[in-house]
Amino acid sequence: MMLIPSLVLALAAAVTPPAVGAGECVVFAPLGGPETVVGGEECSRRTLPASTFKVPHALIALQTRVVTDKSIVKWDGKKRDYAVWDRDQTLESAIKMSAVWVFQQFATSIGRDRELEHLRAFRYGSASFEHDVTSFWLNGDLRISPLEQVAFLRRMFSYDLPVDRIHIDTVKADLTMPRGKFENASGVHDFPLRWPAGTVVRVKSGNGTVNGERVSWLVGALEIGGTQYLFASRARSATRTLENTAGADLALRVLNAVAPAAAQPPQATRRSHGLIGLWAQGKPAFGVYAPNENPGPRGQRGQPPQPAMYTRAGGEKLAINPLYDYVFLNLEGGYDAGAVKAMADGLRSPNAVSRKALIVRIPPIDKDGAAVTKARVKEILDLGADGVTIPHVTGVDEAKLAISFFQDAKASVWSPSNPAGRTIAMLMLEDPGAVAQAREIADLKGYSILACGIGSLTQALGGDRAGAEAGTQKVLAEAKRARLADMLTANPQDVTQRVKEGFLALLMQGPTADEAITIGRTAAGR
Repeated sequence: MMLIPSLVLALAAAVTPPAVGAGECVVFAPLGGPETVVGGEECSRRTLPASTFKVPHALIALQTRVVTDKSIVKWDGKKRDYAVWDRDQTLESAIKMSAVWVFQQFATSIGRDRELEHLRAFRYGSASFEHDVTSFWLNGDLRISPLEQVAFLRRMFSYDLPVDRIHIDTVKADLTMPRGKFENASGVHDFPLRWPAGTVVRVKSGNGTVNGERVSWLVGALEIGGTQYLFASRARSATRTLENTAGADLALRVLNAVAPAAAQPPQATRRSHGLIGLWAQGKPAFGVYAPNENPGPRGQRGQPPQPAMYTRAGGEKLAINPLYDYVFLNLEGGYDAGAVKAMADGLRSPNAVSRKALIVRIPPIDKDGAAVTKARVKEILDLGADGVTIPHVTGVDEAKLAISFFQDAKASVWSPSNPAGRTIAMLMLEDPGAVAQAREIADLKGYSILACGIGSLTQALGGDRAGAEAGTQKVLAEAKRARLADMLTANPQDVTQRVKEGFLALLMQGPTADEAITIGRTAAGR
């Protein structure tokens, strides 16, 4: 057994996991750190995964398009072991209620060859089976150890599987349990985890018997403040009765012992957004405008419109939608530092299903001057945003000035010349004179996204939409040549075409945003 003194939870040197009995094991690890192993060689012993296999199985079913997050699987009318199984199921309910018959249907549709292909790609335990495709995870044909469970979870929660990111986020959301509880086929059970308030619990249980040996699992992840901890707990016995909660009870004994209630993760620990990883694969990111939450009138005749309002609660709502890679906060019409802070805090909610980038558009440089714009760039990044958009860049000289604001803020900007950077710096060309200089601007170093504001350009061209489209394509061509990303708004009617054209950041708005993103992800093979 080893103890990890550098855990972000700051485990005290005197805190030691409790002793475990014969056939018991818990493996625990921060996402980016080594394992704490409680149970010695028992943790290397393979057994059937039982229903914990529903975690990778759901990913396989989603990736092979056997099911979607919105599918309804119709009950066939057959009575089964648990009453909660005798009804129509969604993917979420089938995971939480451990509905075996649903996953047996998935397995039949996936087929032996694709099941084996994904098992090997996932490096999941023994990664093979010889017999029936509808029961290999239940009968001991497929086997896995607690150490291998954590290794798989590490790849999953690091998005290091050959599976679209949205599918991982969907399964993470479906594994999320209500505070102090967890669910399985036999009901809702108490899970009194003594970790800091706000800890998110994502778990899956599994129970089964093969050749007289009973196994009870609980595997999953705990998340607090953006930091994730993976674990696998298993109790095994051929001589004593194990309840369906034995794996969970064992997990609680160990996890509660190593987590002082007052422990808090350092504020500096932040997961990074996924835009850069997508762009490295040549895949587009999909985002939405942060919606204005001001319910009041937009202004009466002769009166100014009501100011836009953005809240932490609004950010938290966006954070739980697995479709979004980024959120675009448009403050061009009125800068509001409080809105940046509220949205950044909301998107970092412990209930977030993925780490979404926050990109903030501010007023153009010529509106309030270079000094004010420079200060805003630094303030926005300090408040927790991931990027800043400078609109209406007038030409090469103003582009150089805009880039200098990020340099002065000491931001590590992602660019083709700095692939290790994480901050997003975006320049927008929105008038014919600026678009004419697109090649020279694209050749500048130190920024991430070159975009054409097609709506503003259309206005600048007196309503010539075809001319604005030509300008947009010119900017896109220069961005591609310079290996920059290009952002553009899209809708359900044109998003597939925009994906084909090669835009790497597509931005949606309004009630059709989710529909457009779903269509776009399909077109992009995500």
